[in-house]
Amino acid sequence: MKNYFVDLQKEFFSPDESNFKLLTERIGLYYKKIFKKIDLDSPRIKLDKIFTYEEELSKSFIPDQGLNIEELSEKCAEAFEGVIRFHHPDTLFNITPPPAIDTVAISAIVNMYNPNLLWDYVSGKILLYELKVIKYLCDLAGFDYRKAGGFSCFGGKATLMYAVKEGINKTNRDAVKKGLKGDNVVITAKACHYAIESACNYLGLGHEACVRVDCNEKEEIIIDKLEEVIRKNLNDNKKIAAIVLSGGGTLDVNIDPIKRAVELRNKIVKEFNLNYIPHVHVDSVIGWLWLFFKDYDFKGNDLKIEKEVLEKIKIVYNRIAEIKYADSFSADFHKTGFCPYVSSFYISRSADDLSHLDKSGEVENVSYKYGDIQMYQSTIENSRSGAGILSAWLVINKFGMKGFQKYVAYLLSTSVYMRKTIKQQYGDEFETLNDFALGHCIMIKPKLGKNDKSFYKMIHEPDEVKKYYNDYCADLDKYISFEMLNSNLKYPLLGYLSKYRQRTMNTGLAAFRIFPSSLYYNKKKCDEVLKKIIMLKKKFEKERGTKQKDFNNYLTHDHQPS
Repeated sequence: MKNYFVDLQKEFFSPDESNFKLLTERIGLYYKKIFKKIDLDSPRIKLDKIFTYEEELSKSFIPDQGLNIEELSEKCAEAFEGVIRFHHPDTLFNITPPPAIDTVAISAIVNMYNPNLLWDYVSGKILLYELKVIKYLCDLAGFDYRKAGGFSCFGGKATLMYAVKEGINKTNRDAVKKGLKGDNVVITAKACHYAIESACNYLGLGHEACVRVDCNEKEEIIIDKLEEVIRKNLNDNKKIAAIVLSGGGTLDVNIDPIKRAVELRNKIVKEFNLNYIPHVHVDSVIGWLWLFFKDYDFKGNDLKIEKEVLEKIKIVYNRIAEIKYADSFSADFHKTGFCPYVSSFYISRSADDLSHLDKSGEVENVSYKYGDIQMYQSTIENSRSGAGILSAWLVINKFGMKGFQKYVAYLLSTSVYMRKTIKQQYGDEFETLNDFALGHCIMIKPKLGKNDKSFYKMIHEPDEVKKYYNDYCADLDKYISFEMLNSNLKYPLLGYLSKYRQRTMNTGLAAFRIFPSSLYYNKKKCDEVLKKIIMLKKKFEKERGTKQKDFNNYLTHDHQPS
């Protein structure tokens, strides 16, 4: 035989692994090309130009001969133009944390060996490490890990799909073979994540199967309203596949009363003599982080956490600790756990229920010796990476309980300081909107002159008043997103919601968010960031009239509805 590929062998990991250094050299080369494009004062990597996808794709062809490493690295570097630098203090866009360097390193090595987590035989002991992470999460939540189970998966939407699927199977054990029977609904609060409708759609229930329940002024589900909705749906011959509760929302870390909801579920089951038990899932992809305060002595307070911050942490912990009453919960390590995308986990109280997700009838007992665990028989995915698993295991063991306690305290301390500073020093420019929040996100409304009306009063204003304000906000968002991207000015990257509190209050009003997620804040840096926000607003207002047509060229999307 003839090896036609011999001249390209050097581009792969050699059997004797003697060329491992090539990986680090290549990482350095690609990074060097990217670094040339970076302005260290900017929260985003500059974009060469605003482009249209059609134009770029029309020029894209597969080369006849492969490109050399210089050409490849130059072209790959272009892909990073416009990327957000989440580790930068001026990045206030979303909850995304900077990944720990060790998690990036282990992810690269995992990808080099390329294990597939569908079966332990082809992935070494990484499935054991998955079970270790699941045990850690069970220990934090108060689940018996010997009876519980879980999976790493492709994101928060996947955890919601697992929860709803587990619930569907409970309503009808024949669902695996024969599909859906009857009308299944998923009940959740209006403040819960918008991906729940999507999960219902992908599982064949449709968007309308997601029934939303009213919330109070702090975005928490109203138990009396929940009871009304459950009763109505049961009386309409619907099956309650799942009740999804908030375990800490993105903007406010609002946590629904989990224990009361479970008690209500149990009461309804008895009263209606149901032959199934509706599944109660806590969407805690963010709030799980507060479980690290499980054994914290709030009275002794050995970390010397400030009183106001400590009180917020205690409130959240006492609420999220009720997760022990739920049937399942979720955790995103890529949101509040220092891991790169994607590292989500779904945890169920019942390993038996999980084993039935894609099977019907009796499930063989798992001996739990190496070679026996075949995860694809239960997971949505056959092909799964081990990078998220080892990243999650690594950060828990690297930082421990105390490290994560310090992290939560730091985030809230930073947020409390920024919120107070805005109210005390910059109240003429911005109004803070979610002072009830228990997390670190600060929602703000730009003030539009002396006759400006507060956000909650503006809800009742005529449509033309709302439009004037919303147009201002849309233009400001475009200004930040596009005008500032290629400028030489230092600017903060704010988050934007085109309809803040729309589902819960039908506001029809936009707002901006400040998410201080960098690990490099102190009072001086916070002050600098806030001053940049004020300067940005004033600069925008000065230039808006002259660049109005430019702003109109950009679209404003209803992304991340709330």
